[in-house]
Amino acid sequence: MSTLRTRSITGVIFAAVMLAAIYGGEISSIILFGVVILFSGFELTRMLRRDVQDNWMLATLIAAILPYLLSLKYSIKGLDLKIAIVASCLIITVLIFLMLFNKGAKLLEKISPITALLYLGIPFYLLRVVLLKLPFHWEMLLSIILLIWSSDSFAYLIGSKIGKRKLYPIISPGKTWEGFIGAGLCNIGISILLYYILGKYELAFFISLGLIVWLIGSLGDLFESFLKRYFKVKDSGSFLPGHGGFLDRFDSFIFVIPFVCLLMLIFEII
Repeated sequence: MSTLRTRSITGVIFAAVMLAAIYGGEISSIILFGVVILFSGFELTRMLRRDVQDNWMLATLIAAILPYLLSLKYSIKGLDLKIAIVASCLIITVLIFLMLFNKGAKLLEKISPITALLYLGIPFYLLRVVLLKLPFHWEMLLSIILLIWSSDSFAYLIGSKIGKRKLYPIISPGKTWEGFIGAGLCNIGISILLYYILGKYELAFFISLGLIVWLIGSLGDLFESFLKRYFKVKDSGSFLPGHGGFLDRFDSFIFVIPFVCLLMLIFEII
């Protein structure tokens, strides 16, 4: 079977499962993202510890998935939630600067349990206590997923057609400024379309959401490329034939979640 055909089949199945879980409601979405954090945590642990079987490897895996498991029983609210959201956004910002300056990968490796907690654990905890709870924000979750797919697709299509200037060749040689800017403009259009289709939240919120998913999601993609280049791996895993691993598919999503939660605070949705 050709690589393109394998990638297409996996993509269709992956999209169908994602959309069905979100449409199914809170419980099915919790199960879906439980699977995502489990496999993503395993892939990140294997990358950070380079398959070294030691206590730090187990600690790293636990740090990645435990916050999500705890969120099923313990959910923070009020001021504590606001502090957690702002803190997570600041942490993601620090990770972004490490990637932009192409520094710090060795440190992230040395403190792998903390890296797993900050990079995966806290964002997925926020996902559970903000979006995957009653009232279930399915429109928000669906919009995030669709906007990430839109941004990735248009960046690739536009970049492959007219892209000439490399965005960040040291980290990801295939990405171009033309694809990056084009994806941002297209995401604004998709955001406006989602506003009229879903009929929920303000237009300003949807446009802001589209811009956040485009900008922060693109940086999340680059950050994972930064890690993979340092650890000399092509894909984070092989669980999704033709697409690599779960971390490859959710790198943008991980960075986006804290900032979406912050946006929801600003617009008083939570």
